[in-house]
Amino acid sequence: MKNLLILLLLCAIGYGAYYFLTQPLGSSPQTQDTEVETTSPIYKENNKAKTAKAPEKIAEPNAKATTTKGVDASTLSGKRLTHYYDYQTNSNLKLQAYDSRNLAQRMSKKQKKYQYRGTRPPKDWEVEFYNLFLNASEDEQVIADMATQFKRQAQQLDVTPVELAIAYVQDGIKYDDVKASYNEFLLQYPYETVYMQKGVCADKTILLSKLLTALDYKHVLMEFPKVSHMALGLKVPSKYGDFNTGYAFVETTSPIAIGEIPETYIQGFKIKEQPKLIFPRKNGKRTFIQMGDYKKKNERLSNQYGDAFKYGTTKQKQIAIEMKALEKKLEKMEAEHERRRCAEATVKTDEEFKICKKLTNDINKIVDEYNKLSRAFNKAARQ
Repeated sequence: MKNLLILLLLCAIGYGAYYFLTQPLGSSPQTQDTEVETTSPIYKENNKAKTAKAPEKIAEPNAKATTTKGVDASTLSGKRLTHYYDYQTNSNLKLQAYDSRNLAQRMSKKQKKYQYRGTRPPKDWEVEFYNLFLNASEDEQVIADMATQFKRQAQQLDVTPVELAIAYVQDGIKYDDVKASYNEFLLQYPYETVYMQKGVCADKTILLSKLLTALDYKHVLMEFPKVSHMALGLKVPSKYGDFNTGYAFVETTSPIAIGEIPETYIQGFKIKEQPKLIFPRKNGKRTFIQMGDYKKKNERLSNQYGDAFKYGTTKQKQIAIEMKALEKKLEKMEAEHERRRCAEATVKTDEEFKICKKLTNDINKIVDEYNKLSRAFNKAARQ
């Protein structure tokens, strides 16, 4: 019995020592803290935007007829991943990223849960959480190399590199529908997203954030908790900012113009809430001062060719231009058809009848061609 009492006493002393050592400094015995892990507040998401469909035409008339940890800069000349992406009407723009399965695996094993001590997470814990992914040093040189390529392409295309970086993430990185269906998932580090060439809204936004830091553009992450969505905010002149933030909304899941907020996403939700802004610790300094000219250009093209230049894919933009050319051609032929009163039951000479018959056949051929383009336009939408 004496030995048992001694053993119990030793156990009590041992637990007391453990209890004391696991308390944060200044805590009281009545409020014992517990180490907790948490992942992204963006869990199951519904965030791909709708794309408007093109209407078909009815034939009228006669319709019947520096070196960083993990990657040495000198190794970037080695094996590359070739990614293709589109921007505006430019197809198959090429970007080559450093190819390292080893680096991708290393990044996948890095910390992906935010740890804190206590019964409640600290205020603004999301800032700390997302900066885990943005501040990783292992892939900085890889991202810097990609940024250099965007700068070079921007000079060739006479656009800004930020536009190309956005287009790459929107179009060159696929949306991961399978991952999005999970009730809970772990986010990816930027290089993981580059290597796998796919991700959900938060993965794609984090990658774009790191690219914009490398390009020296100021930005924020925009979190929309009510609809489980994340986008990016690009610093622009204040009058072009969205949600009264001074940052233009950038949808990363689909090829949508900067500053355009989809009215409704595919799954039916709408963004009505004010975003929570999350500021990267490492950030650029530049403002996208070209936003005014960019917006005017897109408005002009949208007025001329339709909403494809706001929400459509590059293929849709190309088809929209072809459809517009056919519309103009059709208008001229229909005007001539009406001028000659071809649809009226009037007496016509053989020559007049021949001309009207050809006009009618040509009009119907153009309508058929237009309808084929309309179907191709709808098929070219991001599903």
